[in-house]
Amino acid sequence: MLAFRLRELREAGLLERIPGASAREVGYRLTAKGQDVVPILTAFIEFGARHLADEVFEDGRPRTLQELFPGARAARLGPGGRLRDGRA
Repeated sequence: MLAFRLRELREAGLLERIPGASAREVGYRLTAKGQDVVPILTAFIEFGARHLADEVFEDGRPRTLQELFPGARAARLGPGGRLRDGRA
């Protein structure tokens, strides 16, 4: 199942396969197209955690991205499609 999903993401141009440390190992990294979709997916996560908390969390309490991913830099879309951290 995982191999199928990875192949789909590669075919969609979101991931690229990279060689691992040995001949049997393989890794993946986001392409530029894959990086462009991260803020969109992050916005979906943020929306669900805030507005669908009663369906997502057992206690029904809304969460922030910082609560869900402590220490991670959240890449979210702001006005005009710019990342909220100021990058284009």
